[in-house]
Amino acid sequence: MLFNSYTFIFLFLPFVLFGYYALGKIKREFALAFLLFAGFFFYGYFEIDFLPLLISSILINFSFSRIIVNISQKSLKKFVFILSILFNIGLLSYYKYADFLISIFNDLGANFNFLHLVLPLGISFFTITQLLYLWDLYLGIAKEENLLNYSIFVSFFPHLLSGPILFPREMFEQIRNIKIEPIAENFAKGFAFFSIGLFKKVIIADSLVPYVNFGFSSPSDTSFIMAWLVAVSYFLELFFDFSGYTDMALGVSKMLNFNIPINFNSPLRSTSIAQFWQRWHISLTQSLTSAIYMPLVKFFGKPSFLKSALASSVTLFIVGIWHGAGYGFVIFALLHSVALFVFQLWKKYRPFNLYKPIAHFLTLFFITISLVFFRAETVDAALILLNNMFFGDIMLPARLSNILSDFNLHFTSGNVAGLLSWPAFLTAVFIVAFSPPSQKIVKNLTPKSYALAALFSAMFIASVLKLNSFSVFLYFQF
Repeated sequence: MLFNSYTFIFLFLPFVLFGYYALGKIKREFALAFLLFAGFFFYGYFEIDFLPLLISSILINFSFSRIIVNISQKSLKKFVFILSILFNIGLLSYYKYADFLISIFNDLGANFNFLHLVLPLGISFFTITQLLYLWDLYLGIAKEENLLNYSIFVSFFPHLLSGPILFPREMFEQIRNIKIEPIAENFAKGFAFFSIGLFKKVIIADSLVPYVNFGFSSPSDTSFIMAWLVAVSYFLELFFDFSGYTDMALGVSKMLNFNIPINFNSPLRSTSIAQFWQRWHISLTQSLTSAIYMPLVKFFGKPSFLKSALASSVTLFIVGIWHGAGYGFVIFALLHSVALFVFQLWKKYRPFNLYKPIAHFLTLFFITISLVFFRAETVDAALILLNNMFFGDIMLPARLSNILSDFNLHFTSGNVAGLLSWPAFLTAVFIVAFSPPSQKIVKNLTPKSYALAALFSAMFIASVLKLNSFSVFLYFQF
């Protein structure tokens, strides 16, 4: 079930809110059990075949958590913890990377048959979420939870398919102490978040999809100008699609009186690759920093700049490869890990000062190029588009007068035409350049914010009126 669908907006969400608060008046456990059922239904509605996988993952990891808590012998506790890590990494790797590994072996001369596995939606998110809990439990900084609370933590439907990743201690504390009664302020802020996210997804991101798809499906048909517009449009599409989902998840959670992690903080205003990853997919970066970077630093022994930089680069490589299986993702991950290492060297020795506008431009320039490998269907297709971005023919768009009159930019190559939605593109650029992040806008919302209330209502209505086709969120595939 998609957030950007009539079914979710006008049927599922109102039903869940009504049932949750109505049952909360009867008994707290009834409301929480209903919330768990809603999570399973939400997941099963989209992918019923993988619902048993989600439930099995919850039960097996809950069993691991009980064993870890109840074992006093350190060596045995460590063994069970490592076993739980192997189970979760193995499960994720099987579905996400098995066919890619087979393709690598086949490229080296083997002749294995592909498994043609379908990636279960949300497996990356509900697996990492559970690994974080097991890690905290092993370190002794998390408490043992009952099965109901644990299951809600994993299957909490606003975050289930595309995050943000939930942090165990904060989320469990909320589950144990959540106030199950409607709060007007939370409903208002939840609606604001949801409206912003829906607008980002439907009005901006989806409007850029046809142009991006055209450019990446026919990279050889792009000119110098078009290739750059395609690459930039994808960067914008990815940001508004993913941050749009996160805003909607924040909004729905807020309506249920839950606060989940902020996932974006104006990442396209970053002036370094390090700052970008501190502002983009924040929950993932923070999770892997605590679960990978810190243990690596300890593993390397006596701290030093080189060891710290290497640990950071390895962590960022894992962040990159986490997004998917394929040579393009490997190249993307390598580019970012190397860029982070170079940045740390520059930051330490700083041979010259770099003005912020230049640093900002170089950061976005690099990320735009790296995302070509992230998005392209093959490495060859990425190289073709990149070749046109740097060495393509510089041609003015056809019918320049029409461009100025209707804000549509046409590129023609033979019988193929690509069309860029300039209103969506320019709106995206304006928001990136001037608008504060969603959380700051919503934080400043008061009962007397009539102008903002009108704006959010207009954004919601405009988005709903455009829900003529439902497109999945990009991060569903990661």
